[in-house]
Amino acid sequence: MGTVALQMTDTSWYPGEYRPDPAYPPHYKTMPDYLRIEDAMLNPVRQFKSPERERFWIRCRNSGLGEWDPVRLNLRVRPAVKAYGAHRVTFNLADTQVGLAASHCFEVCPPLTKPGSGWLHIDPVAFEQYFLSRTTATLKYLFAHEFGHALGFGHGGDGIMDQTPSHAVVNDEEIAAAKAYWGLP
Repeated sequence: MGTVALQMTDTSWYPGEYRPDPAYPPHYKTMPDYLRIEDAMLNPVRQFKSPERERFWIRCRNSGLGEWDPVRLNLRVRPAVKAYGAHRVTFNLADTQVGLAASHCFEVCPPLTKPGSGWLHIDPVAFEQYFLSRTTATLKYLFAHEFGHALGFGHGGDGIMDQTPSHAVVNDEEIAAAKAYWGLP
């Protein structure tokens, strides 16, 4: 049985091709051989109102990141030591400032001042709604989708990056594109 070739979509949203601002091309190739994730919600100054909310956050975060496991990135997740620093993506509950349930930055936008870092913000009101309704699928999707931006993807294709929560899985095309961009077998 032969290998089935992927039918690639328009690749302008692929890592390395996606340019939200031509002045700041993606910086990921300059990162170390692992990608550090600083979880600001798990820092020593506990930000959650309850242990249940913290467990819910961790479960959804890990599930969303797990969508990208087939890429075989070396991810290091830890409580925030130096949030918004170089060579890391900071996860946080914060005002998304655009009325969305989640948002991201992976180039230069407040509170960042130079390329080489990024963040993923989940809106606190949206998080509370997901927690109270125990809606893990939507929060998992938001983590996976926004982290896809942290890997350099724009919006496109027909997987997690197409902005359709019903496509809440990373597909073969996205895996292949991420592997190619990050130089992974």
